[in-house]
Amino acid sequence: MENRRSIFFISDSTAITAHTLGKSLLTRFENVHFDQTILPFVNTIERARQAVVKINKAVKKDGRRDRRHYYSAGKAAAASLMPFILSELKGI
Repeated sequence: MENRRSIFFISDSTAITAHTLGKSLLTRFENVHFDQTILPFVNTIERARQAVVKINKAVKKDGRRDRRHYYSAGKAAAASLMPFILSELKGI
């Protein structure tokens, strides 16, 4: 069985930095195939809610309950909206 995981790169801007950093970190996991999704411009609560919906769909598709490994965020998104996203994910 192939080891697949979904991962999201979340940023309040273009997500180029989050994606670049995240991709370099993923190279450490040679036996895992990552389905990568980039979510740029997550800079409002509504966009954060949309991100939560996408992440939860991936969690269900992957058949995993652990959501800790589903995102990588840019600095500003982490400071402003990631606490909201994480609290929404924990509530499910």
